[in-house]
Parts: sequence; C-alpha cells; structure tokens
Amino acid sequence: MIADKDWGEIAIPKQRAESYYDLAGYAYEDGNYQGTESNCILSRDNYMEVISGYGKIKSGMVRKNFNYVLINLYVDLLNEQIEMSYNLYEACEHFEAAARSYDNYNYDMGDSEIEMMNDKIVAHDSGVKRYNDLMSEYSFELKKLE
Repeated sequence: MIADKDWGEIAIPKQRAESYYDLAGYAYEDGNYQGTESNCILSRDNYMEVISGYGKIKSGMVRKNFNYVLINLYVDLLNEQIEMSYNLYEACEHFEAAARSYDNYNYDMGDSEIEMMNDKIVAHDSGVKRYNDLMSEYSFELKKLE
C-alpha cells in the first residue's frame, strides 16, 4: 500500500519530535528554561509535520471512498495517531509556557501549565490504548483474509 510508504516517512519527524521533547525534559531538569522552551518549539514543529503527514494519508484513503472494513479500520488508526500526536503537540505548548513562566519567576502560572501538560499526556496515553485496541481489530480482520 502506498499509505504504508507514507507512514514510514512520518517516522523520521516523529522520532525527531520525541527526541526534542526528551531534550526539553533534560533541560528542564537542569533548570535551563530557555533550553526547555527552544526544544519544545522544535518538538512542536516536528509534531505538526507528523500530524500533517497522517492527515495526508487519511485524505488519500477517504477520498477514494472505499467501504472495506480494513480500510475503515486503517482510517481509524490514522485518526488515533493524529489525535495522539496533537495531544503531544499541546503538551509541548504547555511545557514551553511553563518553562517561560518559571524563567520569569511566575511559579503559579508555571505550575498551572505543567498540570495542563500532564492532562495532555494522560489523553495521549489513553489514545495509545485505543490505538492498540484498533490495531488488534485490524490484525484480526487481516487474518480473516488469509
């Protein structure tokens, strides 16, 4: 499937987004709030590329107007990936804002942003469960074709 090739191309910006997010966390632990902020910006840029890539694949699948169970499940998997990536994008936004707040000695605002960041991470983690459930269903339907 062409979508599989496109999915593979998304792996690079996804890995970069995760790496920059990790670097933001290390900078935060060191009290380097400007480093946290700049790595969050880079992470968000890459998450936006990931979201766009999944959206492009989805658009190609939906436009063909297939009504097969496997295709519909594949689109559902894409939707879940988009949602999970968007949650991480927003988590980075809140992390960035928290770092900026802490750098300006506004600890209440920083704490509030960290709380919102954690909410987005929880939403992402819930998406992982939904994604895994959809993947199991997709695998089951695929085995029926053997």
